[in-house]
Amino acid sequence: FGYGNELLLGVLLLIGAGMSLSTGMLCRIAPFLCWFHLQSRRLAQGRLDPGMPTMRAFLPEQHMRPQLVTFSLALGLLLTVPWQTAWSVRLGGVLLAVASLLLWANLIGAVRLFRREARPRAAAAGG
Repeated sequence: FGYGNELLLGVLLLIGAGMSLSTGMLCRIAPFLCWFHLQSRRLAQGRLDPGMPTMRAFLPEQHMRPQLVTFSLALGLLLTVPWQTAWSVRLGGVLLAVASLLLWANLIGAVRLFRREARPRAAAAGG
């Protein structure tokens, strides 16, 4: 097993498997937890609002797609690490950082929607 193969295996395991699995789980679990907690909070308050956001509203697919594309490009470029193509490895690292920032922004967006929806509503005017 040569040094290049070890690097390739490391990239595949750490980034290809580890990061993609954890990112995928975060993109599914975080919206579920936001939805579930909001649902529980509303039930405890006796509110049965028909306007409750769906789980997909917390992290829409169109928000996840750029992160997935950027991550996939980064992984593809980082797989060139055994051949020591410096420009592709550097660009892959930058794209991996951008993909991580996009993931962070998506998760922050889900939390913002949760907080906005969790705020107590003012009573209807005139009553």
